[in-house]
Amino acid sequence: MEQKKFRFQVKVRAELVYIKEVYLSDRESAAEYANHILDNEIFEDWEFHLYETGESSCRIYEEK
Repeated sequence: MEQKKFRFQVKVRAELVYIKEVYLSDRESAAEYANHILDNEIFEDWEFHLYETGESSCRIYEEK
């Protein structure tokens, strides 16, 4: 099965933003991955940014 590239942008608490690109099979797999990220908050190999953001959330961008 062909893998698609998904970019995850996770906001944690008020100022931390983590970004990672992952290859997954479909949007449903990406949503499951996002839920896992928000539940566990493990960002050891993620790109880190410091922003003023709101509450915790995860945005998923699918590359075409």
